[in-house]
Amino acid sequence: MSLARRQAVISLIVWTAILVGMVIDLSAAGLERFSDPGNHYYRGILAGLLLPGLALNGWLGMRQRRARRAGELDERDEQVARRASELTLIVLAIVVFTVGVVLWEVYKGGPGAPAAWFYVLAYATVVLLSLIHAAARLICDLAGSADA
Repeated sequence: MSLARRQAVISLIVWTAILVGMVIDLSAAGLERFSDPGNHYYRGILAGLLLPGLALNGWLGMRQRRARRAGELDERDEQVARRASELTLIVLAIVVFTVGVVLWEVYKGGPGAPAAWFYVLAYATVVLLSLIHAAARLICDLAGSADA
C-alpha cells in the first residue's frame, strides 16, 4: 500500500471516529439545548473531539512534504490529491448550501434557527471536509480517475 493511500485510510478512520463522537455528543446534549449556557461542557467536548483530527492533519501534511522530498510520492499521487480536493470542494459546497436552504425553509416563519444549528454547521463542516477528502482520495486512487 502506498504512503498516500495509507494516509488516506488513517485519516478516514480517525475522522469517522470523530464524526461518531460528534453525533454521540450532540445526541447526549440534545440539539435543542446544545447552545444553552448550562451545556458549555458539551460544546467543549465537541471542540476537544476536533483536536486529534486537526493534529493528525498537520502531522500527515508534514509527513507528506518529507515524503515528497524523499521521492515516496510521485506525480500521480499529486494528481489524485488535486482531484480529491476538487471533489471535496464540490461535495462540501452542496452539503453546506443544502443545509442552509433547509434551515431557511424550516425556520423562515419563526424568529430564526436555533443557535445550536450554527455550532453543528461549523463543526460538521470541519469534520466533513477532512472525511470527504480522505474518502475522495481513496476513491480517486483506487479508481485511477486521476490518470484520465
